[in-house]
Amino acid sequence: MDTATLIDLVIVFASSLVVGTILRYAIPGRIKHGLLLVPGFAIVFSLLVWEISVWAGLPSEFGQVAWLILLVLTTGVTAAFTLIVVRRRTASDDTMLATALARVHSV
Repeated sequence: MDTATLIDLVIVFASSLVVGTILRYAIPGRIKHGLLLVPGFAIVFSLLVWEISVWAGLPSEFGQVAWLILLVLTTGVTAAFTLIVVRRRTASDDTMLATALARVHSV
């Protein structure tokens, strides 16, 4: 692995960590998931997209466009993932609460 690729890898990691952390605190419902879930998802997703683009042979002269696409795609998918997790966890918690209250009322 050459140094330019390693530097790109570090930049992708750091930028996706920042995006994930911002989204964790910007989207309501953060009490429904763990501290590292959203930033971790953003890191894994962006590193996978970056790796796929490297394997696909994305030309280096489109560097700024590739970074923009990567950050926008990571932001959008991570925001959607966070909203889905919050909705599913809220629905699951409501179901568990209703079940527990039904058991209490039946006693």
